[in-house]
Amino acid sequence: MDYVPPDNLPESNLLTAMIAGSVAACAQTAITYPFEFVKTGSQLHVGTFASRMKHPSSYFKGCKALMIGNTLKASSRFFIFNSASKFMANENGKTTAPRVVVAGLMTGAIETLWVIPFENIKTTIIQNTLELEKGKPVSKEPTRIVNSVKSETKVVRTTKSPTATQQSFLKTPSTTFTLAIKEIYSTNGIRGFLQGSGLTVFRQMANSMVWFSSYNFIKQGISPNSTDISDVTMLGIGMLSSMSVVAITQPIDVVKTRMQSKDAKQVYRDWMTCVVRTSFNEGISKFWAGWLPRLIKVSSSGNITLVTYQLMEYLLNNSMNEQIFT
Repeated sequence: MDYVPPDNLPESNLLTAMIAGSVAACAQTAITYPFEFVKTGSQLHVGTFASRMKHPSSYFKGCKALMIGNTLKASSRFFIFNSASKFMANENGKTTAPRVVVAGLMTGAIETLWVIPFENIKTTIIQNTLELEKGKPVSKEPTRIVNSVKSETKVVRTTKSPTATQQSFLKTPSTTFTLAIKEIYSTNGIRGFLQGSGLTVFRQMANSMVWFSSYNFIKQGISPNSTDISDVTMLGIGMLSSMSVVAITQPIDVVKTRMQSKDAKQVYRDWMTCVVRTSFNEGISKFWAGWLPRLIKVSSSGNITLVTYQLMEYLLNNSMNEQIFT
């Protein structure tokens, strides 16, 4: 889970927190990205090759996109949470526990908007990389799903000119950050960067609610009256909470990934169609595809982020206290 900042940070510490949070987000993304690659690939139709890439460097394809998105997300988190906490404070300037929870949900929903375009870029790069590995066409024909004369008229009107553009990217698929941006904009326009927006926000809020609910429930079950819990026990509680997140929210993550694929609008059109087609064509178990790499990522991300954040905070505070020419 993402690192949760303390509420009402002093203005003097806000910049330090934003810098430390950004560096921590970069470190966490880089270290855990191979698991993200395998998870995303497993959730796509082409996912059978996700764990058998020929070159190790392939597991970092799309890392730059997600790193930029997570950095923007992390740097804005502290400012948004600080502002939300002040907004939710009572007339005495105090922030109660329920208000902190609301501020946290507000922060999670707003900060997630940063990462949506970069999630789409990442998914396109991973999809292209996997298809190139298989040596097959990167996407399906954009007009292969036509259910009625009415829908056919709509398809012809909206996708007639992009069809040639999409065909050109079949020959030279994009596997770099800048080329993926060009491909998405050329084939789907601005909306191509916003695919799966609602599902992404919903997943983030579900992640937070499930994790914190599970964490508090398990903690109360182990030691309802004592606050003296060992670090090993806390680590175990965190692991069980992460397992709960993956078990409950994995179907949302699978549908989100598929709706952010480059041919999502042609294959599924909307998330409800995606759910129905996946259920009938691939079975219910497909909604938990990629659960293991996601569990590893979710379980380790929080610790990596926290350690890196604390280290950067320590270095920044020490550097600010250094006196020049003394």
